[in-house]
Amino acid sequence: MEMLYSLTAEEVERFDEFVRSPYFNKNNNVARMYTIIRKFASDADNPNLKKENVWEEMYPGKPFNYGTLKNLIHELTQLCLKFICLEELENSRHTGNVLTVSGLSSRNAGKALNLKLNQIERTFQSRTFRDLDYVLSDYYMEMSKIFWTKWFHQKTHQLKRPSEKDFLAGSATTVYSFLLYLFKLTNNIRVQSYDLNYPLEKILWQTFSGSRAGED
Repeated sequence: MEMLYSLTAEEVERFDEFVRSPYFNKNNNVARMYTIIRKFASDADNPNLKKENVWEEMYPGKPFNYGTLKNLIHELTQLCLKFICLEELENSRHTGNVLTVSGLSSRNAGKALNLKLNQIERTFQSRTFRDLDYVLSDYYMEMSKIFWTKWFHQKTHQLKRPSEKDFLAGSATTVYSFLLYLFKLTNNIRVQSYDLNYPLEKILWQTFSGSRAGED
């Protein structure tokens, strides 16, 4: 239940709609249980939230069945995990774009794919890279996936020669992403080694040279 109590007030409202949606949840008992639990969304230590009390409110007069309640809790937990995943996806435009492009390509929806790709490329070309809503290396990585998806779609589903421009763009953004990640990770490792007084250079040398401590 920890995940449920980690949701914000706005997310609690959206999760309520999520649980009630027959597309995501076809078990009405799970929705009923969440309605009961939701009363204590801000008070996880409330004694009324005991399993026996939740069961009694759901099934008045019926003997407590831990197995049944456990299964309902498991289903609710899985729904919460899926909800959190979709919430994060909704807040990650670039990841959503990659998945949409990949889905359209695998379905060979050529017209819709080209419209989406044109929209993404216009955004890509107009960005000033001064925004703070994404990490630059992540952005280049997502764009490299999009360019490669476009190129492979052309190669797989179209008779014309795949675009050299898209091939070069995919290659360039992949290299940019790799170099930015490498710089960022190397810098973070070095800073942490200084902060924690780890002998980084010595450990790296021993690891890659195969020597043991005390042999140098």
